Amino acid sequence: MLSRQGLRNSPDVRRKRRSRQGHLNARANESVQQKIESELTMGRTPDAFEIKVRFGCGALLGLVVGLGMCVGLSPLSTLGACMLVGITVVACGASAAYFGDSFWAHLHWLR
Repeated sequence: MLSRQGLRNSPDVRRKRRSRQGHLNARANESVQQKIESELTMGRTPDAFEIKVRFGCGALLGLVVGLGMCVGLSPLSTLGACMLVGITVVACGASAAYFGDSFWAHLHWLR
């Protein structure tokens, strides 16, 4: 029979303790993320015009980033440069439209 100390340090008890702590940490992170999101959007859903504006602003950022990447990767073919710029425009535009203000808040290098 295991002693109390041995029971506390058994692998099953330690695994349950870790999973419970991980679950609590995940819930705390979710609540912080929800608080940040609710402060940024004030609990409202964006309309179609706002989504288009968000996509447009993100696409402009993607254009600048894509062109900067093309300059950095200078021996790039025309097709490769167009694809690179197109991918960055779509990725930044879609991210800005979907994530909204939190997308812009997490661009630390832009400050």
